[in-house]
Amino acid sequence: IVQVSRVGTLFLGYFLYVENIIALPAIFSAVIVLGWLQGQLTKAQSAIPILIDAANSQTINNDFLCWDSTESSNNQEAEITIDEPIKEIELQNISFQYDSGKKILQELSLKLERGKVYLIKGNNGSGKTTMAKILLGLLTDYQGRIKINKQTVGNNFSDGLKYRMSYLHQDFSLFYGSLKENYSFGLNETSSDYSEMTRALLPNIMDENMQIGEKGEKLSGGEKQRLALIREWGKNSDLYILDEPLNHLDKDSSEWLKTSIIQKKTTAIIVIVSHQSGFESLADEVKYLENGRLCD
Repeated sequence: IVQVSRVGTLFLGYFLYVENIIALPAIFSAVIVLGWLQGQLTKAQSAIPILIDAANSQTINNDFLCWDSTESSNNQEAEITIDEPIKEIELQNISFQYDSGKKILQELSLKLERGKVYLIKGNNGSGKTTMAKILLGLLTDYQGRIKINKQTVGNNFSDGLKYRMSYLHQDFSLFYGSLKENYSFGLNETSSDYSEMTRALLPNIMDENMQIGEKGEKLSGGEKQRLALIREWGKNSDLYILDEPLNHLDKDSSEWLKTSIIQKKTTAIIVIVSHQSGFESLADEVKYLENGRLCD
């Protein structure tokens, strides 16, 4: 549009100049102003994808940290605040179905304890991710009961409770900014652990302030996955859920993660959701999800 306006301005200016209505300096000034406007519109156009990514990231953050407690559910209960560390989580007879009507989970029960690693295996579409989202309070319209430290919490996970849960999933979002800004997004403070993990998992990136581009376009698929892992694994959480954590990880990164799981499990509950092999030797309990039910 601006280009057309510039050409139109030149033709109109030439006509007005020939008719002795305006002088040449006025034409030049108009062209310069239009050129400046074009530059500003180009900048605004390039900023649109960045704003969209930021909005998407904020939506995901709100889904997890700022869930609306007024949302309707069959399990509406008063919000429970648990100040002490999470030592035990129990799912009791959980059933869940999406709008399609097909039951994804059927009377599923599971007890998780601090200091243990749980491996949940199953085929794609078996309900592993659905179960993980219920554990995190992201899906609320279920039947059954959730207990944390023997207190029934229903679907009303407080914001403070959600801050003590970490979730590594496949739909993580990266936004235009630095490496450090992406892994520290939503955190009040970051510890030196993040820098150490960055050196271990992203050894080819020497500067944490490196700009990663829109949606992390300057990173490879594996580097994006490892950045998401750094973001979640560095939090001081009571519950870690790792959904298909080996996707896009190379051998060295996979070995680092396995070693780190052994170290971290003493102070947390760790749930690994995967259809791949590789974590059986680390798991205290291995469960198989099939037809909406868990079995050993």
